[in-house]
Amino acid sequence: MDIRDYLCLPTHPDHGKDKFNPDIVPPRLVANIRSGYAKFYDWTEDERKIKKWIEEAFKARIDKADLIDNSLPQFKYNRCE
Repeated sequence: MDIRDYLCLPTHPDHGKDKFNPDIVPPRLVANIRSGYAKFYDWTEDERKIKKWIEEAFKARIDKADLIDNSLPQFKYNRCE
């Protein structure tokens, strides 16, 4: 499974910041954000934005497939830190 976009909830330490902290985001997601394949969004109540992000993620499966970086292993279990 590849990770396209990440929706940062208000309870996440990086919510509302200009940049995310790569030390508290899964490494495989960080690699895909850096490659340009995935995006990191702050939570919003704006339905239009969410719909737009979903459409972009769906389209990226094909248009940006060459940017996927799955060189790192997936987490076997969710982490709680």
